[in-house]
Amino acid sequence: MQYIQPVIAVDGTHLKGLYRGSMFVATCLDGNNQLYPLAIGIMDSENNDACEWFMMKLHGVIGDRPELVIISDRCTAIRRAVLKVFHNATHGVCFYHVKGNIKSQFRMSKALWDEFEPAFINAAKAYGHEEFKRQLEGLWMIHSGAADYVKNNVGTCNWARSQFEGRRKIVVESMTTQLTTWADEIVTEMRTIAERMIVRPVSPHRFQVIGGGLKEGLVDLQKRTCSCRVFQLDQLVCAHAIATCLTHRVDFINLCSDFYTTEFVAMAYVQPVEPVGDVADWEILDEIQEMQVYPPVETLPPGRRKEFRIPSAGEDVNRQTVRYGRCHELGHNRKRCKNPIASTRS
Repeated sequence: MQYIQPVIAVDGTHLKGLYRGSMFVATCLDGNNQLYPLAIGIMDSENNDACEWFMMKLHGVIGDRPELVIISDRCTAIRRAVLKVFHNATHGVCFYHVKGNIKSQFRMSKALWDEFEPAFINAAKAYGHEEFKRQLEGLWMIHSGAADYVKNNVGTCNWARSQFEGRRKIVVESMTTQLTTWADEIVTEMRTIAERMIVRPVSPHRFQVIGGGLKEGLVDLQKRTCSCRVFQLDQLVCAHAIATCLTHRVDFINLCSDFYTTEFVAMAYVQPVEPVGDVADWEILDEIQEMQVYPPVETLPPGRRKEFRIPSAGEDVNRQTVRYGRCHELGHNRKRCKNPIASTRS
């Protein structure tokens, strides 16, 4: 875990196999923007005790990481368990789940949702505070009820990148200059923009950068920050920082976080996952053979057993379209058919 950015996503799902219950999964992203699984837990349901047990087991694996961030949906049990077990961690809300809640709760028309959704995504992914304020004002103009929900009910500090309090510091310790494939593509694209920029010194370490089709930036190479806030939040050099480095002949690759280097990615996967082998070749201790592992205790919900999976909030589900056999038209059955009965007389 020391070679992975300390941002963990936790989510749960219901099991549908022979044994019921809930499965919790904790994952994060490696330096090549790939999913890195951390832990899997099986519980009876998503309750306070189960979430606390899972977080305690996760804490036993990763320990207390500085500036740890744990992201989940708005499940109160997960949030309560995170704050109880990880005392120094910051809890955030996944904006994808918030977007789904908005779609299911406010029931916007397709035209209105097509306008609201990209505006909400832009607000969630905005880096600067002023940019976020402009995007949020746009949400109020599109749908005031949904905008009030994400600001006052959910809280912008929980889902918006620019408002989130828990961020990681840039770690630059090694002299590795080889970035991962994903990070190298991002930096190469930024360099293309940076080559069209103009850099003006403000102080020995601070520089004003303009041009390139982007908003003006103020770069501080000593603090490794930029007014666009991409540098300090993504921990990758932005176009403004690259332009500054090119002008003053500074190796901008070394200003990127070590998490994006091939060395750190290789160290993250250095521990092998050994195959279990054939069952006939297993050597099981006697005390292990005597142990009995029982499935999670479950209680059957009242009512008739559902035949279809309940979709998540905001999830688009394609249901089978009904066709009435008499009129051969879609979208209704016999009870709702308003077409006249065709005459059978000759």
